[in-house]
Amino acid sequence: MITLPNSELQLRLLLDYLIAEHGLNFRKFSKLCIVHSEEQDIENQKDPRVFCFVQRNTPRIYATVAMERLPADACVGVLLHEIGHLALDAFNGDDSEVDVDEWCMFTVPESNYHYRDCAYISPWADFSVTAKNLEHVKHDFLARIT
Repeated sequence: MITLPNSELQLRLLLDYLIAEHGLNFRKFSKLCIVHSEEQDIENQKDPRVFCFVQRNTPRIYATVAMERLPADACVGVLLHEIGHLALDAFNGDDSEVDVDEWCMFTVPESNYHYRDCAYISPWADFSVTAKNLEHVKHDFLARIT
């Protein structure tokens, strides 16, 4: 079984912050964890922007091993987005994506949640790939959650 220790650490820090500072439901989110998904590995090889997903009523973020290769500002941005799906119970396609982005921007404005390109080294090859328009937070937000 592949573990994702960096992603799990970022998730724990982010959840602790959101629970303490924004009143995120402790019962609902305290058991949320990140687990490796071979299916996401395959999807990430096809599309370098695909890193993880969540499902309704499941306390897991299913992630590719490529999450471990993301810079912290992108990893936390992606995780914040997935937490938004769970917080809003938003699983209805494109409309849900817009709702989740708005939740991130307006519920956690200090994150400066935004999209930008992100280069990382592919875990399947020794070359850099670029994920276009990937979720990010600002570096000063990272300092707040650590």
